[in-house]
Amino acid sequence: MNIKPLVFLACTTLAVAYIFLSAAGSHPLVRQGSTAPEFTLTDLDGREASLSDFRGNVVFLNFWRTDCLPCAAEMPDMEILQKKFKGRKFQMMPVSLDVDAGDVASFYEEHNLTMPAYLDPGANVASRYATTGVPETFLIDTDGTITRYYFGKQPWASSTMLAQLDQMIPQ
Repeated sequence: MNIKPLVFLACTTLAVAYIFLSAAGSHPLVRQGSTAPEFTLTDLDGREASLSDFRGNVVFLNFWRTDCLPCAAEMPDMEILQKKFKGRKFQMMPVSLDVDAGDVASFYEEHNLTMPAYLDPGANVASRYATTGVPETFLIDTDGTITRYYFGKQPWASSTMLAQLDQMIPQ
């Protein structure tokens, strides 16, 4: 029996396992109960904003793209949240993963959106949050802890969701 193919297969399997485990360790799963990773992004006007700038507020962190139909479908509800909780300790942070900021600006204009738009064209922040697709949303409490995680389109303006958010946001 020739042992060389078995040794080769074992070494290859170990190498692949090492690569996957190493990559997983550099971006641990960030979900409910985790401390939200710090980041700084630029908005459509070129201003920088960091997550820590909004400490003391509930932060609605949503990753999306202009070519994502479920993302586009939930944007009107997100705009309702922006207006409903304006003046409270609540910060919308929709983070576009689009490469072209012009696409995001056109999308906002076309959909009459007034909430801020943050840009993550290299998906650097999205990778820190270990996102797996779009839309993905993280609700971060006033202390910087992720209290809720949502994958996919959500009914943000539903009475249930509005009541949950209202309870989370300090008066």
